Amino acid sequence: MHLIEPSGDDEIFDSDPEALRFAAIMTGDLFSGVRVIGARSPLTVMIAGHPCTIRGAEGTLQPRVVCVTVKEHQRVPYRKWPQGYYNVFPIGCGQDGVNRAADLQEWVTVDSAQLDRTRRELTLTDYGIVALQQRIVHSLTRVVVEKGVLYESMRPILREAELERDWVQERSQTQKIDESTREFARFMDEADRRRRLRDESHESAVRSEVRSRLRESSRQ
Repeated sequence: MHLIEPSGDDEIFDSDPEALRFAAIMTGDLFSGVRVIGARSPLTVMIAGHPCTIRGAEGTLQPRVVCVTVKEHQRVPYRKWPQGYYNVFPIGCGQDGVNRAADLQEWVTVDSAQLDRTRRELTLTDYGIVALQQRIVHSLTRVVVEKGVLYESMRPILREAELERDWVQERSQTQKIDESTREFARFMDEADRRRRLRDESHESAVRSEVRSRLRESSRQ
């Protein structure tokens, strides 16, 4: 097995303009201007915790979230990802044109209130989250975990995040985002939907229930 070699930016970064606004806050999201206890000035950080560990039983972010710092770093072509630079997750240029990378060995815990959508600069695709988690494990242990194993460990949370994004985006014309996310969390708590989503055989049914509720609301 080898570390993932992305085929291009679109494979690991979600470039949809609506992603930064509507997507659920998730592993791999990059935030700027974050205040961290012990740091003299605000930092740029990337959420590093596994999708299952950064959220509580009701799907809300934990009070404190494990992140890694983001720093200036030389450009690393994708073809070199499996061959070295094991302690970073390269993320390319920021708005200032400087190449950056998440430092996978410089960890901080962040108050989840600091992880606000207005500070979010970048979000990853599902595959990008898998690539990040694989590099984190490898950085800490030098073990390469097969990407399918990693994906299955986070699949239910990623599917819930996808449904939350649909819900929030659909409600955006009539409801504030924070209100929509709380409403979605309550809906997932009903009828055991969050637990059912863990079983792949029930995934389509839960999706249908979410879509039905959104259609009902749009008619009201």
